[in-house]
Amino acid sequence: MVKIRASFSVTGYKFSPSVFSQINSVKLVRANEPGDIGTIGRYRGRATPYGSASVEISDKAEADWSRFDELLRVL
Repeated sequence: MVKIRASFSVTGYKFSPSVFSQINSVKLVRANEPGDIGTIGRYRGRATPYGSASVEISDKAEADWSRFDELLRVL
């Protein structure tokens, strides 16, 4: 059995996870829009000045590597 787990993070003052997810079919986790109230760290309880998200692929055992290829295509 092979398990693949790969991810990358995207952040930026003009980055919008909702717009990004409309043009890509990858799974976004821990996504925050610019202006969202922070829950941890420096911006806890305050509006964050940037958008951020982590992009992940499934960690299920797969016979092929197509999900991994999809992540690399997005990168």
